[in-house]
Amino acid sequence: MKKGLYVIWLISLFGFSQHKEIKGFVLNKTDSLPVPYVNIYSYAYKFGTITNEVGEYVLNYPDSIQNFEVTVSSVGFLSKTFAYNKVPSTIYLPEEPVSLDEVVLSTKENSIQAVLKHVHNNIKNNYSNKRHLLKAFYRQTSLKLKDSSYLRLIEADVGIQEYGILKTLDRDRIKIYQYRKSDDKITKKWYMTFAEHTIGKQNDLVWAKRFDFVKNFVKHKNHINYYKHILDHYQFEFCCYKMMNGSLVGVYNFYRKRYESANLKDYEKSKLFINLDDYAIIKVLYVDIIGRPNDYTVFLPDEFNYTKIGNYYYLNSIVRSRMLSGKGDNREYGIDQLFVYQVLEDRKDYQKIKRKEKEKIDEDVYDRDLKYDTVFWNTYNFLPTVPLDVKKEYLLEQEKHLEKQFLDNGKN
Repeated sequence: MKKGLYVIWLISLFGFSQHKEIKGFVLNKTDSLPVPYVNIYSYAYKFGTITNEVGEYVLNYPDSIQNFEVTVSSVGFLSKTFAYNKVPSTIYLPEEPVSLDEVVLSTKENSIQAVLKHVHNNIKNNYSNKRHLLKAFYRQTSLKLKDSSYLRLIEADVGIQEYGILKTLDRDRIKIYQYRKSDDKITKKWYMTFAEHTIGKQNDLVWAKRFDFVKNFVKHKNHINYYKHILDHYQFEFCCYKMMNGSLVGVYNFYRKRYESANLKDYEKSKLFINLDDYAIIKVLYVDIIGRPNDYTVFLPDEFNYTKIGNYYYLNSIVRSRMLSGKGDNREYGIDQLFVYQVLEDRKDYQKIKRKEKEKIDEDVYDRDLKYDTVFWNTYNFLPTVPLDVKKEYLLEQEKHLEKQFLDNGKN
């Protein structure tokens, strides 16, 4: 394999005509609950997949590969490794909390201010500052709060051309390679139309990437110093230590300082996961508050995950939520999911995304008029790892089957 070509997930296996699969569930050994977004990975051949929200996974591999090992790992759990032909259908991962007695850190080094300073100072050492391409799967679902039924669905295979950790997010370019969309059943409120005419439309795919927590953590000339902004506006509290692949991870709760006086800090349960061996941010769980407590308050979780490949960490996944319209049980909200499955560092291994090809920030991604390629989507091996919830599809398919919607909404 060429230097700089790293396959995080599985879609690179399209080139193989035949493949086999390993599938099953990953559960927490303590309470038997599903563990979402667990890495199922072959380090020898650089491919893998992740579990979905209910802990289910499907790992496809070419039948020409034999005698490899599969490693199952997630933050806060002990990793397990199996021979490819001895992976149990249900994998139980034990939690690995660390006693404070086992950790020897000075009070100064243990303070969140000191840890965040180390994170900030080590950004350029932990994350690549060279141009590279991320290949990813994007899914946007719009749902009803009352029963979480789907109102609209967009799925796309995309490329993200990053210019390095020290470059601003507006330099990054995103291109859609393949695309499909359902009918639109979102309730159009007058203020949504008014906002589009006055403020303009927005591209949720581009905005999902622009919320990349680590890239926002870097100070850029003529841009907001997000590092200082975090220290000024957020309160951090130490939560616990966990182990991840032999590394000590510090977990810190954080909430906006203004919520402390309003007695809302218990509602905003955001968490920051930092690898204390190299001070890299490896996971962020950010919870926002919409409305008021005891009044149909909605807590929208955003999640950012980063994986180390070679010498650097790269974006692994983003899950971003946002409110759309309505009040109470009639509220509608959207979820944007971005899963990176391949990182290409060597310029010779990918085609540069041109300026005219990139997604524009002021264009609604649903308005894209692109061909629906049935052959591509029928062989898209990443889809089985992130299946749609059948129970939530009923509203979307009441009038027309989802496949028919994809065909009707695709460019002929």
